[in-house]
Amino acid sequence: MNKNINNTVASQENNKNNIKEQVEMSNNIAQDIQLDKYFLQKLIIGSSLTSLALLLGVFLTNKSIFVRKNVVNEGNLSTIKTEEYTSSELTLPVSPLVSATVGQSTKKTSINKKDILNQLILSEALTLLNLVSASSFSQAIIKASEIPQSDPLYPKAKNQIENWSLTILDIASGRALKGDYDGAIAAAKLVPRNVRPIYQEAQLAIAEWQTETAKQKKVKEGFNEALLKSAKEQIKPGQASSYIIAINEARKIRSSEPKYEKAQKLIAQWSDTIFSIAKVRAKNKNLSEAILAGELVPYGTPTYESAQKALADWKSQKQTKKRNEQIR
Repeated sequence: MNKNINNTVASQENNKNNIKEQVEMSNNIAQDIQLDKYFLQKLIIGSSLTSLALLLGVFLTNKSIFVRKNVVNEGNLSTIKTEEYTSSELTLPVSPLVSATVGQSTKKTSINKKDILNQLILSEALTLLNLVSASSFSQAIIKASEIPQSDPLYPKAKNQIENWSLTILDIASGRALKGDYDGAIAAAKLVPRNVRPIYQEAQLAIAEWQTETAKQKKVKEGFNEALLKSAKEQIKPGQASSYIIAINEARKIRSSEPKYEKAQKLIAQWSDTIFSIAKVRAKNKNLSEAILAGELVPYGTPTYESAQKALADWKSQKQTKKRNEQIR
């Protein structure tokens, strides 16, 4: 039994020695590989530097040859170019084909200029537009109409003119809906004749609106006549302030309305009456009442300037009278 144990121990020691030898062998192999890699890197770097040094030496040795060759080539190229330009200037004849090409080019340039000009005309027409002004669309139409039928832009211009004519008619219709028939008629009259369908539609609308205008005018005429009658009824003879009430009523009639001229005549007449009342009071030595009446004469009436001069005189008289009374 002891013999078996000894054999086992001896066997284990042999195994340990074998393992140790294998580890040492592996370490030696790894060191050899690292040395080989280091040597290979050194070899590559060294050979690269050697090649670079050789190339640099060759270039420096033959530098004059390379530089001279480039100078000669550049000189030859310059000479060749000069000869080509001189030859083309001196020897090339003007062939009919070249002349035709030049003529076509000039014609094409002329056409391009016209295209640009007509494009500018159309652009200018667009800048004239104001979405609420019928007259601005009319101006744009007049501008776009300058483009001739032979121009490529003509179809586009024609289409724009038709659209703008429709817009003018829309603006006119909008005014009519608000009861502004005079404004509607004025706008519709801007639709050009050469846009036949839209022009005819505009003419029909104008006829309808003129009928409405006549009705409107008749109604307004009756209303303003009643207004003037009411104003006259406000007047109390000899009372200047009552004439002012009548004048203010008559001023409600606008310049575009019927009976306007009649109202203006009455206003002038009543203003003159106020001044007359003031003068009567001044004549009766009632300067304070004369001044009160004279100041009621409305600005802008024929009597106004005369009334202002009289007022200045009456005020001066009143001041003098007051000073005299103080002295007494």
